[in-house]
Amino acid sequence: MTVIFEVFKNDFLQISDSVQRKLLFRNNELLFRVLGGCRLTNLLCRFKLKGLDKVWSEPVATPSKVYNYLPYGEYTLEAEVLNNTGIVLSSVSYSFEIKPPFYLSIFAKVIYLLLFLMLLAGIYFYI
Repeated sequence: MTVIFEVFKNDFLQISDSVQRKLLFRNNELLFRVLGGCRLTNLLCRFKLKGLDKVWSEPVATPSKVYNYLPYGEYTLEAEVLNNTGIVLSSVSYSFEIKPPFYLSIFAKVIYLLLFLMLLAGIYFYI
Protein backbone atom coordinates (compact mmCIF):
# COMPACT_ATOMS: atom_id res chain seq x y z
CA MET A 1 0.00 0.00 0.00
CA THR A 2 1.30 3.43 -0.90
CA VAL A 3 0.76 6.37 1.42
CA ILE A 4 0.82 9.68 -0.45
CA PHE A 5 1.87 12.92 1.20
CA GLU A 6 0.55 15.76 -0.92
CA VAL A 7 1.89 19.25 -0.55
CA PHE A 8 -0.11 22.08 -2.05
CA LYS A 9 1.42 25.27 -3.37
CA ASN A 10 -0.35 28.40 -2.14
CA ASP A 11 1.65 31.29 -0.71
CA PHE A 12 3.74 28.69 1.10
CA LEU A 13 3.94 24.93 0.88
CA GLN A 14 1.45 23.25 3.17
CA ILE A 15 0.70 19.64 4.05
CA SER A 16 -2.79 18.34 3.44
CA ASP A 17 -4.58 17.80 6.77
CA SER A 18 -5.95 14.47 5.56
CA VAL A 19 -2.57 12.72 5.98
CA GLN A 20 -2.28 10.34 8.93
CA ARG A 21 0.31 11.01 11.61
CA LYS A 22 0.72 7.35 12.63
CA LEU A 23 1.20 4.74 9.93
CA LEU A 24 1.16 0.97 10.15
CA PHE A 25 4.42 -0.87 9.54
CA ARG A 26 2.95 -2.65 6.51
CA ASN A 27 2.34 0.74 4.82
CA ASN A 28 5.95 0.73 3.84
CA GLU A 29 5.94 2.75 0.65
CA LEU A 30 5.66 6.49 1.12
CA LEU A 31 5.30 8.95 -1.74
CA PHE A 32 5.90 12.62 -0.94
CA ARG A 33 4.64 14.82 -3.76
CA VAL A 34 4.77 18.57 -4.21
CA LEU A 35 1.82 19.78 -6.26
CA GLY A 36 2.17 22.95 -8.27
CA GLY A 37 5.60 23.79 -6.90
CA CYS A 38 8.22 22.20 -9.13
CA ARG A 39 6.18 21.96 -12.29
CA LEU A 40 6.80 25.59 -13.06
CA THR A 41 9.80 26.57 -15.19
CA ASN A 42 13.17 26.81 -13.43
CA LEU A 43 11.95 25.50 -10.08
CA LEU A 44 13.54 22.54 -8.33
CA CYS A 45 12.53 20.41 -5.35
CA ARG A 46 14.68 18.72 -2.76
CA PHE A 47 13.72 16.41 0.08
CA LYS A 48 15.10 15.19 3.38
CA LEU A 49 13.69 12.57 5.73
CA LYS A 50 15.00 13.30 9.23
CA GLY A 51 15.52 10.03 10.99
CA LEU A 52 16.87 8.40 7.81
CA ASP A 53 18.62 10.88 5.50
CA LYS A 54 21.66 12.75 6.75
CA VAL A 55 21.77 15.23 3.87
CA TRP A 56 19.28 16.81 1.49
CA SER A 57 18.61 15.06 -1.81
CA GLU A 58 19.93 16.68 -4.95
CA PRO A 59 17.52 19.34 -6.28
CA VAL A 60 15.44 17.88 -9.10
CA ALA A 61 12.62 19.06 -11.34
CA THR A 62 10.56 15.97 -10.40
CA PRO A 63 8.15 17.03 -7.65
CA SER A 64 8.08 13.69 -5.81
CA LYS A 65 10.17 11.39 -3.65
CA VAL A 66 9.50 7.76 -2.75
CA TYR A 67 10.71 6.03 0.41
CA ASN A 68 10.40 2.23 0.57
CA TYR A 69 10.75 -0.17 3.50
CA LEU A 70 11.21 2.35 6.27
CA PRO A 71 11.93 0.87 9.68
CA TYR A 72 9.54 1.74 12.46
CA GLY A 73 10.20 4.99 14.27
CA GLU A 74 9.57 8.72 14.15
CA TYR A 75 10.41 10.79 11.08
CA THR A 76 10.14 14.34 9.81
CA LEU A 77 9.79 14.70 6.07
CA GLU A 78 10.99 18.04 4.70
CA ALA A 79 10.63 19.55 1.23
CA GLU A 80 11.94 22.74 -0.29
CA VAL A 81 11.20 24.49 -3.55
CA LEU A 82 14.24 26.30 -4.97
CA ASN A 83 14.74 28.54 -7.96
CA ASN A 84 17.40 27.73 -10.56
CA THR A 85 20.07 29.63 -8.59
CA GLY A 86 19.48 27.55 -5.43
CA ILE A 87 17.56 30.10 -3.38
CA VAL A 88 14.87 28.49 -1.22
CA LEU A 89 11.46 29.91 -2.15
CA SER A 90 9.32 27.81 0.15
CA SER A 91 9.67 24.89 2.53
CA VAL A 92 7.48 22.54 4.53
CA SER A 93 7.99 19.77 7.09
CA TYR A 94 5.72 17.00 8.28
CA SER A 95 6.29 14.70 11.25
CA PHE A 96 4.91 11.20 11.30
CA GLU A 97 5.49 7.86 12.98
CA ILE A 98 5.64 4.35 11.61
CA LYS A 99 4.35 1.96 14.24
CA PRO A 100 6.35 -1.19 14.96
CA PRO A 101 5.15 -4.45 13.41
CA PHE A 102 2.78 -6.54 15.52
CA TYR A 103 5.48 -8.98 16.62
CA LEU A 104 7.35 -6.05 18.27
CA SER A 105 4.29 -4.35 19.80
CA ILE A 106 3.74 -4.14 23.54
CA PHE A 107 0.79 -6.53 23.27
CA ALA A 108 2.96 -9.15 21.53
CA LYS A 109 5.72 -8.74 24.14
CA VAL A 110 3.19 -9.35 26.92
CA ILE A 111 2.08 -12.54 25.15
CA TYR A 112 5.72 -13.64 24.79
CA LEU A 113 6.27 -13.04 28.51
CA LEU A 114 3.15 -15.02 29.47
CA LEU A 115 4.17 -17.91 27.20
CA PHE A 116 7.65 -17.91 28.70
CA LEU A 117 6.24 -17.94 32.25
CA MET A 118 3.90 -20.79 31.31
CA LEU A 119 6.87 -22.71 29.90
CA LEU A 120 8.84 -22.19 33.11
CA ALA A 121 5.85 -23.26 35.20
CA GLY A 122 5.39 -26.34 33.03
CA ILE A 123 9.05 -27.30 33.39
CA TYR A 124 8.97 -26.69 37.17
CA PHE A 125 5.83 -28.82 37.75
CA TYR A 126 6.75 -31.69 35.44
CA ILE A 127 10.38 -32.16 36.39
